[in-house]
Amino acid sequence: FRAEHGILSTELSDVMYDRLGRVAPVIEIPASAHHIMLDQPIALVAAIRTLLSDWDHSLPATPRDA
Repeated sequence: FRAEHGILSTELSDVMYDRLGRVAPVIEIPASAHHIMLDQPIALVAAIRTLLSDWDHSLPATPRDA
């Protein structure tokens, strides 16, 4: 989650997204600053619920033979 008016710039957020292989979801919460949960609690809960409802549940990896 990224706050629209948080301390993380859009440019730095893009760099981090690239370094994570562009596979992690990035969700920006509008009209929020550093403390998203205080600034926009309903938007944060809605975003968390939406993310979790579409989560791909993976199976545990099996250990490789050594």
